[in-house]
Amino acid sequence: MRNESLKLSWEDVGSLDPISSTKTALHIVLRSNLYDCLFKRDYNGAIKPQLCKSWKWKDNTILEIELKKDIKFHNGKSFDAESVEYTFYKLKSSRMNFLYESIETINVINPNKIQLKLNQYDASLVPNLTILPLLAPVNENQDPIGTGPYRFAGYKNGDSLDFISNDQYWDGLPCIHNIHYLCCNDPYQRYDSLLSGKVDLIFQPPHEYIESLGADYRLQEIDGPDTIVVSINCQKEYFDDNVRNAINLAIDREKIIKDVFFGHALVPKSVLSPPVSGYNPKSPGIEFNLGKAKELMDLSAYKNGFECSLILPGGAVPKLMETATILKESLSKLNITVDILDFPEKDAWPLMSDGKYDMFINGWSEITLDPDYNLKSNFLSDNRENLVNKNLFESIDKVKRIIDEEERFSAYQNIQENLLKIQSRIPVYHAKDVWVYNKNIEFKARHDRLIDLKNIKIV
Repeated sequence: MRNESLKLSWEDVGSLDPISSTKTALHIVLRSNLYDCLFKRDYNGAIKPQLCKSWKWKDNTILEIELKKDIKFHNGKSFDAESVEYTFYKLKSSRMNFLYESIETINVINPNKIQLKLNQYDASLVPNLTILPLLAPVNENQDPIGTGPYRFAGYKNGDSLDFISNDQYWDGLPCIHNIHYLCCNDPYQRYDSLLSGKVDLIFQPPHEYIESLGADYRLQEIDGPDTIVVSINCQKEYFDDNVRNAINLAIDREKIIKDVFFGHALVPKSVLSPPVSGYNPKSPGIEFNLGKAKELMDLSAYKNGFECSLILPGGAVPKLMETATILKESLSKLNITVDILDFPEKDAWPLMSDGKYDMFINGWSEITLDPDYNLKSNFLSDNRENLVNKNLFESIDKVKRIIDEEERFSAYQNIQENLLKIQSRIPVYHAKDVWVYNKNIEFKARHDRLIDLKNIKIV
């Protein structure tokens, strides 16, 4: 039976640019439903062909991809090798180009076959292609146009986004015709919208209400791709190696998870979140040891403590002030006095980018579920923590060239252990993904956080 409409809510998508935006909301809603990619992960995380029919490595630097035939964009234009070539052309000027820098040239063999010529083997390339939407070469009105199961129907900036089903979709008819997405950065407003019937499904409700929502709604909670960290400006002389490691040991993460997130978060074992390839569940993780933290402070030039600031990008991360308050309390036991500075998100990020900060709470979503995405975007030589560590940078750059998967992920685990010694970005917690929705909805959450609208059903 065909259902007419579904209303859902999470954060604002921020823009309609599918290849330049780094907003997670845009990725999980717009990019994953209006567009298709060459590859896509299934619900178990395995990478499968999507617009790609078959693929093979001709050698370590040539990836040959055969494309599926008879697929149309929403504007009626055919998808073919020209579309792939055009997408990579547009990608060169986008913020996401760093994920595809190993591609040297794109050779069109025929309308249904391309070869990607690389400057070196790149084990992260296929995982990264799971988030690259294929674009239509001709788009007169600049509306988002893909080959996906839904077509763009309208966007009210900061308010709402509307889709209608693509009834000519090559991979089957979507179960729901109309999608109305309510942009809402406030979890309490999302909660109110659910209770009032304004929406049918919400993502990330207020943590203190999660348990009670289970009585009247369906609820799914899974390990998500988010890692929340405290970034340390390594240019500041008082943040030497011993001080950074002392701060890490002094943070009472269990208290944060219990008092702030009501148990709906995880103590990190590394900078990688649990769903990401290369995460080591057997790692002893990060300990809370105030005695050892004080010993490290005594070894530094700042054993009597110092004053510093902690910047919060308001709205970017849930429960920022509550988390920061416990961080401040934890560090006070090392005689570190923390001044919490709460900025609007748009004003906070430039301060971090320009190095005008001491400490800064931020995080990332590892949406490719591959470790290279996180490590490359956060820990190379242009990192925002001003960390200088040539050996670390070289090891991150080299690991994606390793062909043997077991050897590659062993190398990633060594890198993670090294990062836990360096502590330029101190992991605070891994967020849990929580979805709440009406009991007549059939929905399956994914670890890569994509909302697979095509397969949601109302029964």
